[in-house]
This record gives sequence, C-alpha cells and structure tokens, in this order.
Amino acid sequence: MNNRWQEDIYTMLISDEYAEQLARKLHEKRLILFAGAGLSLQAVNTQSPSKKLPLWWSLAEDVSKKFSMSVDDFRGEILDLFDAISVSRSRRELEDAVREAIPDHEYNPGPAHIELSKLPWKRIYTTNYDDLLKRALGEKLSITSEKSFELLTRAPEEQPKLIHLHGDLSDMHTLTGEDYSNWKARHPNAQNRFTVDGVECSFLFVGYSNSDPHFRHQILPLIKELKSTRGHRNYSWMWQPTSAQSKLFSTRDMLDVHSIDDDGEWIKCFETLVQAYEDVSKTPADKKRQKRHSRLFTSGKEANEWHYINGYKLFYHRDYRSISRERLAGKSKISVSRIRALETVDRRQDYGEKCFKRASSFEIWNLERALRPQTSLEYGRGDDDFLAFYLDYYKNNWKKKRAKFAPQQAGLFNQTRAVVFDFGGTLTLPKYRRNTWERIWQAAGYDLQPAHELHHRFSTGKITHQEWCDLTLEKLRAGGFTRSKFEELYEDVEIVTGVEETFKKLRERNIEIHIVSGSLRDIIQNALGAASSYVDTIRSNDFAFDKNGLIEFIKGHPFDFEGKAHFITKLSKEIGCHPIEVLFVGNSLNDEKAATSGARTLCVNPKHTHFYEESMWNNTLREMKDLNEVLKFV
Repeated sequence: MNNRWQEDIYTMLISDEYAEQLARKLHEKRLILFAGAGLSLQAVNTQSPSKKLPLWWSLAEDVSKKFSMSVDDFRGEILDLFDAISVSRSRRELEDAVREAIPDHEYNPGPAHIELSKLPWKRIYTTNYDDLLKRALGEKLSITSEKSFELLTRAPEEQPKLIHLHGDLSDMHTLTGEDYSNWKARHPNAQNRFTVDGVECSFLFVGYSNSDPHFRHQILPLIKELKSTRGHRNYSWMWQPTSAQSKLFSTRDMLDVHSIDDDGEWIKCFETLVQAYEDVSKTPADKKRQKRHSRLFTSGKEANEWHYINGYKLFYHRDYRSISRERLAGKSKISVSRIRALETVDRRQDYGEKCFKRASSFEIWNLERALRPQTSLEYGRGDDDFLAFYLDYYKNNWKKKRAKFAPQQAGLFNQTRAVVFDFGGTLTLPKYRRNTWERIWQAAGYDLQPAHELHHRFSTGKITHQEWCDLTLEKLRAGGFTRSKFEELYEDVEIVTGVEETFKKLRERNIEIHIVSGSLRDIIQNALGAASSYVDTIRSNDFAFDKNGLIEFIKGHPFDFEGKAHFITKLSKEIGCHPIEVLFVGNSLNDEKAATSGARTLCVNPKHTHFYEESMWNNTLREMKDLNEVLKFV
C-alpha cells in the first residue's frame, strides 16, 4: 500500500470538528449508536482471518441456494425472497438457514467493536442477529423481544444497554417482509422506546447502505416519524452513498451522512471519535461552554433572539434535582434574580405562552446546558409544555414568599372537574389475549394479518381513521360478520369490580364522567349496564347492521390514540377548567398521548406502556382490583 493511497483514504475519515460534535453529545449522554450489518463485517474469524460474516446480499444468496431459489427471481427484493421461502417451505426452515449462514460463534469482535465499546453511548440498538456487540460490551443481558423491554424498569445501573430491535439468532422475530409490514403493531414497546429515545437523543447509524432492507424498510420510516416530533438531527456513517443520496437524506430526513468508502475507515472513524471524546472530557467547563456557544449560534443576532421560556419546566428541572438558584446562576452565568423571574408563571393569563417570561436564545441555551433536562425549555418546541406533573409539582413546591406583583398559585389545581376513562383493559378485565377488534376479525373467519396490516397503514399515516374503518367494513361484510356474531362477543366482556359504585361517588361530588375508547358503543353500554346512567358521554366507534343482520357500516370517532388528548382539550374548554383539573385513566400504549393535553394521568393494570415514564403517567396502580382505588387520585 503506497502513501498516496493512504492519504486519499484518510481524507474520507470524519473531521476533527465533526468528531467533536458527536463527542459532546456523548459527553451529555445524548448519542445513541444504531449498528447494522457493516459493523458485523468487521468481526474476526478465529480460524480464517480472511473469512467474513455475510452482508445482506450475501446472506440472501446463501439462503436462497438451500431452497433452489434466486434473489434475482424477486428482482433483488430480499424480503420477498424470505416471504416466499417462509410460505413455500416453513418459517422454521428459513430461520435455520439464516442461522447456518451467520455462525457468530466462529467470530470474535473486531477492532471496530473494541473501539466503540470505549464510548459512553446512551443506548445501543442493532438490527444484527449475532451477539458480537453483546460480547464486545460485556453485556450480561440484552433486550431481544417485546417482553424483555421490562428490563428497562430496573434501576438505571441495572438496565441493559443493548437492544436487538429485530431479535437475535435464537428468536428472529423480524426477518420477512410480512414481519416488517406488521412490526409497529406487533412491537409497541420497541416502537415506544425508540420514539422516546429519538425525541431525547440523536442517533448515529453505522454499518448500513441505502440498499440494506433494514435501513430502507425500518430505519427510514422510523426517522421520518421522528422528524415531526423533534428538532435535532441524526447522523449516519453509510457505505458508499452517492452525493445525491446524501443530499436527499439531509434535506428530507434530517440525516447527516458521512460516506464510508473502504472497510478500513470504520475503525479509523471510531478511533477518531474516541480521541475526540477523551479531549472533550478533559476540557475545562468554561472553555467548553465558550466553544460550544460559538458553534451553536452563527451570529450575535441569533444568540439574542427572544422566545418564551417554560417556567414550569425550568422550576421542575432545577428544584427536583435540588439545585439552588445560586448554584444554577454559577453554572449558567445568569443572575439569581433573573432565574427567579423566568421561573415565575403568571396564571392570570390564558392557558398558553403568555403565562411565561421571554428569554434570549443565549439564556435558554445556557440554562439547558447547565440543567440537561432532556427536553427543550423553550415554549412551543414540543408537546410537553403543560404536562400535569410539571404543573402539579410547581403548585406543591413553589416558595410561598413572593413579590407582591407575582400571582400566587393556589388556584392552579383546586378540584377534579372531570374523569375521562379508557374502556378496554381499564374498565374491563383482561379475559382474552386478543383485543376486541382482533376477536371480531377472527369471528368473521380471518387470520389477523389483514387486521394488522390495516392498523400499520393507519399508524404510519397512510390512511385516515375513517378509511381504516371503511376498509375493515369491506372485509367484515365479505366475511359475513353479523349482529348475532357480534352479540356473542360482547356478552363475554366483564367489567372490573366497583364500576357502578365509583361512578356514583364521582357524580355525588359533581365530577363529570366520560369514556373515550377505540372499542364499540354497544359493547361499552352492554358491559356497563346500569352504571352507564352516570356517564356524561361515550366516545367510541359504532356498528350498524342491515335488516338481514349483516354489518352495514362502521362509524369511526376521532378521539383514539392522539385524539384522546384532543378530546380532553376540547372538554376542558367546554366545562371552563384547566386541563389539570381533568383526570385521565388508561392502561395501554394508545393512552399515552393523553398526557400531552395537560391532564393528570393515572395508569391502571398497565399493558404495553412505559408506566414509569412520568411524562406519560403521573401515577400508576400496578394491580388495580377495584375501580374505587382511583378515587384517591381524584
């Protein structure tokens, strides 16, 4: 290898400035590694150093030969090939062939694995099935399935760092095209964890090319969804993208792409990042702040732009961590009196930005750097500005000794004006493994694949809620779904103990009761029986049947998923109260967005939700046996 060739390769490595940018995110615990097949290619075979683990195309060729097929028969679509093998032979045979093609026990982590293991990643995701990262990191446990996400409920120091998003060699749950099309519906815990991580941190994708099916069918859709909920960018070290592709990823996906053109660059880039992290960690805090500021703001005008700062969030993130205003002033170079003023919320104003003080971009930036709140303190930068736990904390902890011109917060939360209940799993007992809609599809003679496909299309924004209902109607009519079959389903629904008694007590206290659910009105009313007389409104989907008993139409409602927050916002305006005076009671993933309305939230008998996330759930009843237990939160 001549020196000229070495110089050309070196020019393709990440720059010192780029490495420092990533290193600072690492230092702030805001960078997550997302590893693909290109990283596994760096593993070292213990018997023959020249032998490599296969990339996706090589893997597909190895697998296809065992079944006398060819990737070319499917125009290069590897997932279609795997679907065909799974259908014509069996899923077990397909997985066995993949295991044989990925003999990870014959390989050791390579130098690139060793270098990346030196860095303090917030978390590491991978779509690889092998255990090379687990061995390199010295992880005893890793998350490989929906159930194992429960490991993240442990204390932070006991949580696994590594997530196998598609499973491992013992359980390749995401392998075929069908797996990808149903992934979001089948993996709500994984989807939720990725979304939370993506809002709080940046991703560095390493080891992917644009032709990698994992990248095209999983990663790009995920980061496109994240783009609408966050403002920071993600990064990718990608195998030989064209300049046009890199530009498209940047403008369309907020993904900064660095091209990797030779295998030797992987380790060199990681070595550069390790050195940058070591340098950043040694740099005095004042020097780091000055340097970061010069890169964050391109001009003095930008640094002095004015925005509203969320006083609730500022007070919470300072006071909850027992940081005095004096200490924060020293860290942020903002005066104590100025911090006190920015924390003061004017409740005489309407619900909105005018509750808060205005601050310069420079002030907000310095406060965020000092507190590291994992959210923006600037009002309007996210959907967590009026989360109930911020407001409730403010009310209960704000110092009473105040200047005369500053309004007191005694009226922030006087009473509960309304309780909004989810239905399935909240007011009902978990009698069946399948939810109501899945049981309806099965009663019409279908397996669950078409149901999951429609759910996925709705979840990804490809169809509206009513279109989802209309397409479901077509299938149910074709399957001969009748009123008699429907009645057989809802006769078995059983409500939790204490519903009627609890509803009666709420009404005696002049508290409104509302039910918002993705279930069906007939099921809800039949299950509640006499207790339904206490309910002010039921917002749910509805069925109608023709004179022959065949299903005739499905009327959807707009208040499921994100719509629950819209319902609470609408309700609070109608009854003239602050959203914090509304209590929402739910249990699952589709209830999490209710918190963004500003209502107080209570999770009961949690299922498929991160009940420990205080930004989603203020309180939790892990095992609620009687609905009367919710009254202590009213």
